[in-house]
Amino acid sequence: MKTLIAIILIALTTSLQAKDNCIGLSELSETIMSNRQHGTDITKLVKLFQKPQYATMRPYVTAKAIEAYEEPRYSTTEYQDNAIADFKNDAFLECYRVMNK
Repeated sequence: MKTLIAIILIALTTSLQAKDNCIGLSELSETIMSNRQHGTDITKLVKLFQKPQYATMRPYVTAKAIEAYEEPRYSTTEYQDNAIADFKNDAFLECYRVMNK
């Protein structure tokens, strides 16, 4: 997974700082897990990521969607919110570690 993140981050590197890239990727991860926790079918997410605007991020978002859908879907708002926050934070930390090596 770290190799995948490194490849995506290299592709996304422009004038943005590494921290900004990681924030963006963690927010994207948050959206993915939020959809997971609220019952969105994974095929809808995969179809969404086939759009041209996601071309550079497609490997990352596909991998994160798979990772999110391997996690349990919770029935209470509290547990859903915790799962979403944890997934977002883990994505940021994973990215930040790779970018700061």
